[in-house]
Amino acid sequence: MTSSQVFIIKLLALAAAGLAAVYAIPMLIGCLVCYKKEKEANPSLSFGDFFENSKGLKKINRVLNRLLGIGMAVCLGGGFILLGTLQIFTAGPSKAWNASFTGQLDQSRRFEFLPHLFLSDEQVENTLAFTDEREYQTPTYTKTNEDGTVVQAERLPERFTGTDQYGLEFVDGISYYETTYMNSKFYMITVADPTRVTLGLSANYPAAGEFLEDFVKRTNSLGGINAGSFLDSSGGGSGGSPAGLTVVDGEIINDYGDGDTAALDKNGVLYVGSYNVSDAESFGFQSAVSFGPVLISGGVISGDDVLENGNNPRTAIGQRSDMAIVLLCVDGRQASSDGVTQRNVAEFLSLYDVQNALNLDGGSSTCMYYDGQLRNNPTTAMNGTRYLPDAWLVK
Repeated sequence: MTSSQVFIIKLLALAAAGLAAVYAIPMLIGCLVCYKKEKEANPSLSFGDFFENSKGLKKINRVLNRLLGIGMAVCLGGGFILLGTLQIFTAGPSKAWNASFTGQLDQSRRFEFLPHLFLSDEQVENTLAFTDEREYQTPTYTKTNEDGTVVQAERLPERFTGTDQYGLEFVDGISYYETTYMNSKFYMITVADPTRVTLGLSANYPAAGEFLEDFVKRTNSLGGINAGSFLDSSGGGSGGSPAGLTVVDGEIINDYGDGDTAALDKNGVLYVGSYNVSDAESFGFQSAVSFGPVLISGGVISGDDVLENGNNPRTAIGQRSDMAIVLLCVDGRQASSDGVTQRNVAEFLSLYDVQNALNLDGGSSTCMYYDGQLRNNPTTAMNGTRYLPDAWLVK
């Protein structure tokens, strides 16, 4: 039996149990109250006679029948509205919305079966693979002077110490910064030398993932953030097998699944967009991970509606015009931090001159570990981190 069939059976059983309770409990109480009242007026009254002839009981029964009918109508109507809404968002006319909504359900683990109520496995794969025919060029990092001329942006020194033009304090080429934006807590690591950022693979690959702090400690890194999603057919959340194009130290680890890609070549140039194995070999990707969507390309925030997809914890990677890499995490689903949309993330990154950026796995996966501390507040149980298939690391 498929998970979709199990879901439908559970839903029907729950609705039936609820309606039965709505009828049976008030009926039992009404029956006892009426019987007691009529018994006091007629001590010889048997329960059988009461049940057959009581006008009060019949009145209660009529009222409950009407309430039951209304309840059934509400349940059926609500069910049709819910299923209709799900169908519109997963199989409706807007391919961008279909890809966004189906992708959100697919990433939630618990609800990844819902699109299968309306789509075949192949249709789900095609929906998740939708890219709105977007094409991304080889990234170039330039800046525009006051006179309108475009020149190659000047890079920060690899071990820059001081304050950059955006007010970020660097020590030995790295800036760590926390702030509150859009009622949410933002955590940002900026690395002057992009070649110090690499993608790490779980030490337990492909059997299981690894906690972010263990990634950082095992590789003698300074810090890192979570990266891509993972395949989880068993639903156990082990995080062992990354989804989409995955490249570690120039080796293609995985190319199963879909999604936009963030990749770094040997010169530290960040690529964001729809790339495959052939592209990875052609461009010489040293690190690559898939998720999406693209937030910023060529300095322009994506116009796709998929960026308007609710307030949640977020993770992203980007590159400024001076080649510095930005690693960003945003807390969400908390009283102290609402969470933000993907467009909010893109707008925030634009404040720091990020030219190309990709949205990474968010939600309960969002985490940042830096300088020996877990910096953000993940939404996983006990406020810890979850098993990850891979992580962006700062050497």
